[in-house]
Amino acid sequence: MLEDLRQGSKTKTCRLNKAIYGLKQAGRQWFKKLDLKLKDIGFQASAADPCMYVSSSGGEIIGVYVDDLIIATKTDESYNKIKENLSNWFEMKDLGTLNYCLGIQFKNENGVISANQSKYIKNVLEKFNMENCKPIGSPMDPKTKLTPSEEKSQENLPYQNLIGCLMYLSVATRPDISFAVSYLSQFNSCYNSQHWNAAKRVLRYLKGTMDFSLTYQKTGQPIIGYADADWGSCTIDRRSYSGHCFIFAGSAISWSAKKQSCVALSTAEAEHAAITEATKEALHLRNLAVDLHMDQQKIKIFSDNQAAQHIAKNLVVSSRSKHIDIKLHFIRDVIERGDIELDYISTQEMTADILTKPLAKPRHFDLLQKLGLTSSSREEEC
Repeated sequence: MLEDLRQGSKTKTCRLNKAIYGLKQAGRQWFKKLDLKLKDIGFQASAADPCMYVSSSGGEIIGVYVDDLIIATKTDESYNKIKENLSNWFEMKDLGTLNYCLGIQFKNENGVISANQSKYIKNVLEKFNMENCKPIGSPMDPKTKLTPSEEKSQENLPYQNLIGCLMYLSVATRPDISFAVSYLSQFNSCYNSQHWNAAKRVLRYLKGTMDFSLTYQKTGQPIIGYADADWGSCTIDRRSYSGHCFIFAGSAISWSAKKQSCVALSTAEAEHAAITEATKEALHLRNLAVDLHMDQQKIKIFSDNQAAQHIAKNLVVSSRSKHIDIKLHFIRDVIERGDIELDYISTQEMTADILTKPLAKPRHFDLLQKLGLTSSSREEEC
């Protein structure tokens, strides 16, 4: 039978008694088994994030990534008990205190937790022969205006490869390059040497900020969000860019920078669309906070456009707002339920500004502080 299968027989198949590593269904079968065992010892998967398991008391959390587990407990006794229970079912290896996972380095000192990807950045610089490049103060020049190349460059440029490497950085620990990566990604199939040089500028920026970390410490403050937009900034299709970020424990925990799906006819409409995206993320974070037994009644979102806030809060139809897609008005229901609260903040204080456009170096580094992205070497000097 096995010989027939090797020769491509279409009439015979093998029925497996258990999943084999490497098959399509193996990962699913492993997760089902792990899920069953975790529930047996008193953990439940979060409805907001199925890979986050929380104990009934809320004092223990297990994060799952395939067969890697991150266990967070309040006491050593709880940790040892969980480890003992899991060891009865699975062959396990205790790697000790979390310090490196999925390309991210972690440090916990005196109640301050930091996360950075300096090793990953160093590897990326070496991969693209940029380890000896000259550092620069911002990921993009504010004057940069790129357009799709009509003819693909004849040079063998690994542009898509570089954008892929930068994308993981932008979603993991480096919100400061999120806009640049989002902007450059739209040229993945129509790039030339000009786009390649713009992408290498991001590497030059990372070379000088390699040790920057997201730094978290207990503040007693709830989750707060910032939503911003840059109206009609794309010279190609005149769409606007949206950006939002959420701060907790003194640093960013969630952020996004992307082009809007439709053309906005006014600044207020672009800002309203940005608030909509931020509201969806706020609901997710609020649900996650509830699952983690956190006291998070509502999430406040700051915007620097009062007209957009009036559209979101008031059931009024005018000539300027009657064309806005009804899906954007779900914010009103969320506000009425008390899940979020909209508030005004000046443009100078808008943290999400860094996620909507390229900024000059002074403004860029000022907003890095608000995001909680700091240099570990500077902290040691202080």
